[in-house]
Amino acid sequence: MSSADRSTEVLPCERHVSSIRIHGCLLGGLIGDAMGAPRRGSITRRSRRQFGEITDFQGVGTDDTVIKHILADAIFDHEGHITAD
Repeated sequence: MSSADRSTEVLPCERHVSSIRIHGCLLGGLIGDAMGAPRRGSITRRSRRQFGEITDFQGVGTDDTVIKHILADAIFDHEGHITAD
């Protein structure tokens, strides 16, 4: 194996760490999306009066979360090499 091959090789432990980070990122996005969903499209002052401080959430997010998961699935299914097709 040449030194060029080794520099692009992904070790199993690196792949596992990347997978954990990706899942954490998707989960954080889902939580933020679900917490912000009640206020979506509203003006901050008005939404604070209507909803108060949002400290909890219910549900699974919005269409933004669905699109993120569709994109993540496409990236995983094609091992990171996706096109617009």
